[in-house]
Amino acid sequence: MKGEKIMNYGRTFKMIILGVLVLAWFASNASAAEIITVADFEQRVVTEDQLIKMADNAIILFDSSVSMSELYKNTGKSRYDIAKDLLVKGNQNLPNLGYNMGIYLYTPWTPIYELQPYNRQEVAKALEKLPEKADGLTLLVQGLQNLKPMLDNLAGHTVVFLFSDGSYTKSGVTQEPRYYFEELAENYDVCFYIISSAKSEVNEKMLKAAETISPCSQVIPFDNYIWYPQYQSGALYVVNATVSVETIMEKKVVGLKTDNILSLQRNFGL
Repeated sequence: MKGEKIMNYGRTFKMIILGVLVLAWFASNASAAEIITVADFEQRVVTEDQLIKMADNAIILFDSSVSMSELYKNTGKSRYDIAKDLLVKGNQNLPNLGYNMGIYLYTPWTPIYELQPYNRQEVAKALEKLPEKADGLTLLVQGLQNLKPMLDNLAGHTVVFLFSDGSYTKSGVTQEPRYYFEELAENYDVCFYIISSAKSEVNEKMLKAAETISPCSQVIPFDNYIWYPQYQSGALYVVNATVSVETIMEKKVVGLKTDNILSLQRNFGL
C-alpha cells in the first residue's frame, strides 16, 4: 500500500511538472502554436429610403365657411375641426425638401402663411391663427382669382390643395369655378388636389369637372383624406425604397494547433 501511494504521488508530481512545463513551453514557443480560424460570411438586407421631391410650390386654400361647421359622423367634431387637425399633423410630418408654401383662407380671403420658403416652426405658429369656428361665405371664385398673381411669380411645379364642398357664393360672380380652374391649368404648371366634402350631386359634379382639367389633378373625398392623409405627401414627395444585400465577413476561432502533448512528455523525459 505504501509503495502504491508513493507511485501515485510520483504520477501526480509528474502531471504537475508536465502542466508547468506545458505552460512554460507555450509561453516560450508561442510561434509554434497556430490559431485555427474560419471565415464566416453573413448577409443582411439593407433598405434605404430616398425622398424625391415632386413639387416646388404648395398652396393651400382652406375652407372655413359655415358649411364646414357640420358635425362629421359620430366624432363630435365638425368637418372644419378635423380638417384643421389634419393640417397641423401634416405640417409636423412634412420633410423640408425646399418648397415654397402659402396657406390662405378664401372664406373670405385671409393670408395665414404668406407664400414663402417653407419653415415647419413658422407654419405651426401660423396655423394657430385659423379661426376657432367655421363661419362666413364661400368665396371660392375670388380665391381662384387670387391664385393668378401668385403663380405669375413662381417657378417650377405647383400643387394647390383646395378644401371645398363644391358650393360657392354666386353674388358678383360672372364665371363658374370651372372656368378659372381651366384658365390656371392652361397657363401655369399647376395641379389641383381637391379635398371634397360635397354632399349634393351638383356640387360633386362641379368638383369632378375640375379634376379633368389636367392629368395630375384629382378629387379626394373627405372620408378618404381623413384615413389616408398621405394623399397630401404623395403630391409633394414620394419615397423611393432601395433594397440591397450587404455581405459581412468575419473570422471565428475554431481551434488551436500545437505539438502533440505526448511528444512534450518525451521531450521533457516525463
